[in-house]
Amino acid sequence: MRIKLSFDGYFDIRSDDHDTCFMDYLEISRSGNFQKDSQRYCGQTRPKTIMSTTNRVELKFVTDCCEEGRGFKLRYDIIPSWSVTPTRPTERYQPVPCSMTDCGKPQELLPRIVGGEEYTEYKHPWLVAIFDEYNAFICVGSLVSRSHVLTAAHCCDGQKGLSVKTGVHRLTDGPLQAVQRCHMHPHYRKRNLVNDIALIELTVSVNYNEFQRPICLPLGAKDMVGKDGIIAGWGRESYGGRDRQTPKEANVPFVAQSECTTKYGAIILESNICAGGDVEDDLPG
Repeated sequence: MRIKLSFDGYFDIRSDDHDTCFMDYLEISRSGNFQKDSQRYCGQTRPKTIMSTTNRVELKFVTDCCEEGRGFKLRYDIIPSWSVTPTRPTERYQPVPCSMTDCGKPQELLPRIVGGEEYTEYKHPWLVAIFDEYNAFICVGSLVSRSHVLTAAHCCDGQKGLSVKTGVHRLTDGPLQAVQRCHMHPHYRKRNLVNDIALIELTVSVNYNEFQRPICLPLGAKDMVGKDGIIAGWGRESYGGRDRQTPKEANVPFVAQSECTTKYGAIILESNICAGGDVEDDLPG
């Protein structure tokens, strides 16, 4: 069986100015184990229906001594396992594969020094350099399709006349390509960089070749804790320093969300990816 949580009527838990659910909040674990998963809720936006992933669920309501909201009304229902199992259609069909077969992977994964080091040209052909209206380099993105670049929302926020360069190794190489538009996450918040992600739509589609092809995206949720990722881009030698004309790369280990929360507190949200350890990420975007 599973447990369904439904919020009826009003939902009013006092939140701070940054909506980080730090002072007062309702925390729910869909698996019934806060060590595995949890989500905090606060403010006046009523959460959608929540379905547990096991036969138990854990809830924790936290409030401080100061100020208060009206609270909330919560109903739970027990759902038999047979009622939540989807039925297979009777007609015959052929599933359409969603994975991209011609995406790229780096040729090697070697230990990297802190701050990164240069690598063979075009080792990461999905790298995209992003420039502002004055043709100044501001951010790095990753090519995810022939016409879309994945980057951070703060790279688009307040910008006009963005342009990009694809298939280049040096920032001075290649022509600038105008951007059609930038689709920022609808719930992006500039103050605390919540949902700091965006898709840049290109005016002209990219032709895949050995110098430019999309990055491979992970299929489904995977536990990456303990594994290494790679950051790559036109980074800086130091904070406030000048951007290098050639890209660098560095290994960054994925860290458990609980470790980040212990170190940084409420600024770490469920939508964040914790990685880096003692390695500094000097790559804008």
